[in-house]
Amino acid sequence: MNHYFTDNTDLKHNICEKKVSINGHDFVFFTDNGVFSKNGLDFGTRSLLESLPDYIHGDVLDFGCGYGPIGIYLKKIFNCNVDMIDINNRSIELAIKNNCKTIAFPAISTGIYGYPYEKACVIACKAVRDMLKKYHINQLEKIYFV
Repeated sequence: MNHYFTDNTDLKHNICEKKVSINGHDFVFFTDNGVFSKNGLDFGTRSLLESLPDYIHGDVLDFGCGYGPIGIYLKKIFNCNVDMIDINNRSIELAIKNNCKTIAFPAISTGIYGYPYEKACVIACKAVRDMLKKYHINQLEKIYFV
């Protein structure tokens, strides 16, 4: 069994549409094999979202966004600026399919592991270009390389 962060390109897709109601607000999320909580909103995420204060503002980073339920909820309900980031390619594809507008690509190996920035930049730019082309993505407003 592979870990969530393993880029398992051999895993067959099984994209499902999940209808979810959170605090009286209805959402439709696309999920797939190979992502966390592929069968719908998990108990922990639901508990977090249902326990939020009445008002959130400012910038939010949804680190490990998965298919995007937290970031999408925060954007819709509180209209705050939300950036979503994940290491799992399938999660990023689903977050975009779920209408996220901003994504970030981390260069995590350039830190303590010392992977050269120049090589990381080439790889990151190619990955973004390939993803945009492959999935005909045109709704993104921002792409961050961090």
